[in-house]
Amino acid sequence: MNNIKIKMALIASICSAIMLIILGSLSFVLNKDILIQDRQADEISKISSANTIFNTFITSKIDGFENWLKYINDETKNTQLSNEDLLNELSYKLKTLKTMGALSSFIGLPNGDVIISSPISDKENKFFDVIKKTSTFDAREKEWFKQAISKNELYVTPVYIDELTKNPCISIVKAIYKNNKLLAVFGIDIDLEDIKPSMESVGEKLVVMDSKQIPFISSEHIQEKTEEHNILFTESSKAGNMQIFEYQDMKGNNAIGVCNNVRNFYGTSYSICSSAELKMILKEADRGLIGQIIIVVILVLISVIFLYFLMSYYLSPLQTIQRGLNSFFDFINHKTKDSAMIDVKSNDELGAMAKTINENITKTK
Repeated sequence: MNNIKIKMALIASICSAIMLIILGSLSFVLNKDILIQDRQADEISKISSANTIFNTFITSKIDGFENWLKYINDETKNTQLSNEDLLNELSYKLKTLKTMGALSSFIGLPNGDVIISSPISDKENKFFDVIKKTSTFDAREKEWFKQAISKNELYVTPVYIDELTKNPCISIVKAIYKNNKLLAVFGIDIDLEDIKPSMESVGEKLVVMDSKQIPFISSEHIQEKTEEHNILFTESSKAGNMQIFEYQDMKGNNAIGVCNNVRNFYGTSYSICSSAELKMILKEADRGLIGQIIIVVILVLISVIFLYFLMSYYLSPLQTIQRGLNSFFDFINHKTKDSAMIDVKSNDELGAMAKTINENITKTK
C-alpha cells in the first residue's frame, strides 16, 4: 500500500515539477526581456537626470553672470566716468562676482590686457591682477574674446583644462559696449569639478563629452578620449537623441547606450552618455533564474510530502478493505469461523466497493 501511495505521490509531483519548470522557463524568458526593457528605461532616466543637473548648474552660473552684466550695462549708461575710470571701478568688483561660484572673473580690455580676479590674487590678498599684453600674450587673439565680439551675445566656451587647477573648466563671456564702442569683454571661469559629485551620483558608466568627444566628467574618472567615446557619439547620432542603441565596447562586449547630444548651448556643444554591458544585465536575470530553480525544488519537495500525506488519508480505506477481504477469504477457506464486516463509511467509490463486499459476506454467511 505504501508503494502505491509513494508512486502516486511521485507521479503527481513529477507532473507538478514539469509544469513548474515550464512556467519558470517562460517566466525567465519574459522576465529577461522585461529586465532589459527596465534597464533601458533606467539608462534614459539616468541621462535625463544628468542633463537636468548639468543644465541647472550651468544655467545658474549664466543667470548670476547676466545679473552682473545688467548692473554693468546700467553703469555704462548712467555714469559720467571715462572708460578707464569705469573699468578701474568695475575691476574692484570682480572679486565679489566670484561669490556666485566662479573660479575666476576677468575683463578683457580692447588694448589686449586682462584684468583678472583669481585664486592667485586671492592668495596674495589682492582684488585683482593685471596681465599685460606682450609679444606672446594678447587677449584680443584669444578665442573667447573673438567669439564674444563676433557673436555680440553671451558665449560659453568649449571645455578646457585650467592651467592653475588642472580641472575641466568653461568660460562664460560677453562683450559690453558704451556709446557703440567696445568697452571690454567681461567673463567668468567655471570649474566643472564642482558638479562632478552630483553627476557621478546619478549612476555608473556615465560620461559627459565635449564636441570633440573628450570626456570632462566621467563616473570612471576617465579624462582622455578613447575609441568607445567615438563609438558612443557615432551610434547615438545614428539612433537619435535619448534613443537606446546597441554597440560593442572596446573589450568586445555587447552593450546598450543612450546619449543626449546638445548642440549650440550658448555657442558650445556637449554630449551626456550612459551605457551598460548586456552581460551584466543578463547576470541579474541569471540570478533570478537561480532563485526560480530553488523555489521549484522547494515546491516539488513540499508537493511530494503534501501529496503523500493527502493520499495516505484518502487511500486509508483501501487498507480496511484489504483486511476485510483477507478475513473474508480466510472464512471461505475455513481458516476462521467468522468474517468481519468492512467498516468504510465514505460515499466515494471505495465506500461503494466496501458496501458490495459486505453484501457478499452477508450472503455467504
